[in-house]
Amino acid sequence: LIASILLPCCNAEIAAVDCPGEARAVGGGGSSPGNNLRRSVPLRAGSTSDPAGNGDVPTGWLVEYSAVANNETATVYAICVP
Repeated sequence: LIASILLPCCNAEIAAVDCPGEARAVGGGGSSPGNNLRRSVPLRAGSTSDPAGNGDVPTGWLVEYSAVANNETATVYAICVP
């Protein structure tokens, strides 16, 4: 399963995507034409902005961009398993 979202120009610099249902994230990432990815980490269960810590079961993916410029669309994705 792959869950993903697209961020239109000029949105917040941090974005996250959740895996569907009870699935957990085993990988993920992001991209943008401006190549401005700052960090890409597993997302803590129940959060929209906190990275998963040791022992947490990640349920999505968190990406931070330095900026998303005009006429650019950034993508965030999680690779999820049931």
